[in-house]
Amino acid sequence: MRKKLLFVILWLISFSLSGKIIPDNFQFDIDTLRFFTLKNEKLLFIFNSSEYILSENNIEINKLNPIEGVYYKTLTNRFFENINDSLGNIYFVRRDLGEVFKYENNSFERMDKSSHIKTSKGSFKFFHKGNILSFFGTHENTSSNIILDFNFDSKEWDKITPSSLSEVPYPRSNAFFKNIGDTIHYFGGQTNSHYNDKKTRSLRDYFIFIIPEKVHKKIGDLIPKELFVKSWNGASIEVDNSRSLFFNEKDVILVDFKNFTYQSKSIQSVFGCEHESFNSSLITSTDKKLYYLIDEKLNNEYALKSIDLINIVDQFNNPTLLIDSSTYRVKDLLKIILTAFTIFLACFVAYALFRLNKLKGFKKQNILKQSNYITFNKTIVNLSFEQSSVLDLLIENVKVKLSDFFELPCFLEYSDTYKKIYVPKILKELEFKLQIISKNKGKKVFLEKSKNKFDKRILEYRLKVKILPYKGWFFYIFSF
Repeated sequence: MRKKLLFVILWLISFSLSGKIIPDNFQFDIDTLRFFTLKNEKLLFIFNSSEYILSENNIEINKLNPIEGVYYKTLTNRFFENINDSLGNIYFVRRDLGEVFKYENNSFERMDKSSHIKTSKGSFKFFHKGNILSFFGTHENTSSNIILDFNFDSKEWDKITPSSLSEVPYPRSNAFFKNIGDTIHYFGGQTNSHYNDKKTRSLRDYFIFIIPEKVHKKIGDLIPKELFVKSWNGASIEVDNSRSLFFNEKDVILVDFKNFTYQSKSIQSVFGCEHESFNSSLITSTDKKLYYLIDEKLNNEYALKSIDLINIVDQFNNPTLLIDSSTYRVKDLLKIILTAFTIFLACFVAYALFRLNKLKGFKKQNILKQSNYITFNKTIVNLSFEQSSVLDLLIENVKVKLSDFFELPCFLEYSDTYKKIYVPKILKELEFKLQIISKNKGKKVFLEKSKNKFDKRILEYRLKVKILPYKGWFFYIFSF
């Protein structure tokens, strides 16, 4: 171990004399490396007991301050992932959540008061406006769709509850994501959230999460079926505000989140090396260059390599659609539908208010039949069930034969002889109640009895005033 570190130091000094500090064959034992990241646009290697800061014209080698307790073994890339904020601060967060360390002055400073809570294996994390957010993951082999926010004041992880207007995404782990302004685009990954279902299945949905509104919105479904089954945590590079490079065991994938396109190429075709020698979890980049580690001899001794970022992106010149064109335009379609619905709702409310305003005049000017009573203005006259049935038949027809009343359901249980006595009695009672309305209306309301002009033996009845059926204000609004 000491021989290897001595070799690295002597080798770096020799490069510093030649004027080139970031070499393409900087070699080390991968087991001695804790983290590989950027510090103020300089490469930062954190080894077991030292840090190396490399740039084009400078080199710093500092002793790492002691890491106490269990974290001496666990504070590595295997258990923690690196998150840098916009100010250049470096944080290391437990992959399945809990501890948060800030790296400063070649020391790890514990920032949280939480513990190893093991709730978010396979979650994705990022900095947004001073907060560390964690999305989804698994807990005890069950996927979740929980969002957590690390509170730097309380030093604890707080749960973010989505809005009631939000769609509910499938629980998942190992999703692909990109933070664009105040939105998070995420898609794919795996889920095993169903009870009694130990099998994992891949997801093909594409969502955005609007951070200020706390709303999930589904955009569409992925066209490729196998490529986005599982992301490799930390294995992504921001190309610009709309594009990212993702790495898995064998492939490099460029995703354009603005145009919803993607293209995949093999690691061998992009970097010129076999995928077995390429470490896709240890990659970083500046604005111009991408730096990666390679084990050419497959003996666990890695060398630092670099390539211009533009040279990688230029290889992806034949993108295809990531999601179905009919689904990713649903956002625009929803806007059209929402606008149309808003206009319709405004018209409906205006019409309803207009009809309700008319209802007062309608009740003052008309005799209304509602259920088992008749009304005019503020006068209410109750009717028996038989009287109500007789009046309904009179309202529906201009003239009604006496024999037609006999066929009403309310009289079916009576004999024909009794009907001849009882039905005329009901008609007289109804006429009396109509006279009560007449006194308040100022106009005579009565039943007219006459003989059929073709058969004088047949008696007919008709209302001498218009009575309207009324089923309440709701039906009045929608009557035309």
